[in-house]
Amino acid sequence: MITIITIPQALPSLNAIRKMHKGDYKKLRDMLQQYARMTTRYRHPGRITIEYYRYSPGVLDFDNLAGSGKILLDACRFAGLIIDDRPGILLRPHYENIKIKRGEQPQSVLKIIDLD
Repeated sequence: MITIITIPQALPSLNAIRKMHKGDYKKLRDMLQQYARMTTRYRHPGRITIEYYRYSPGVLDFDNLAGSGKILLDACRFAGLIIDDRPGILLRPHYENIKIKRGEQPQSVLKIIDLD
């Protein structure tokens, strides 16, 4: 089974997340958690892989890109879509920046794919 979650904004980079107030981070994570719950009822009970795509005019380095996807992955875990994001459960993650023109809609897309 494949679940695709599309967020209509480019999620903040790891550096931006580190500078966020704890309450702002929790508010963003809770909003993403609600969005993930509304997107699907399916639960991924076993091993998974993910593909995270961040569409924005600016391109992030890999550390910031992975940190950007982490907040959405945590929201999926708290929403119960995945059981955990530890290495034994989450295998072969793929992160990708996709540069768009200014004026186009930024977005973040997480694809969760069952391996079992």
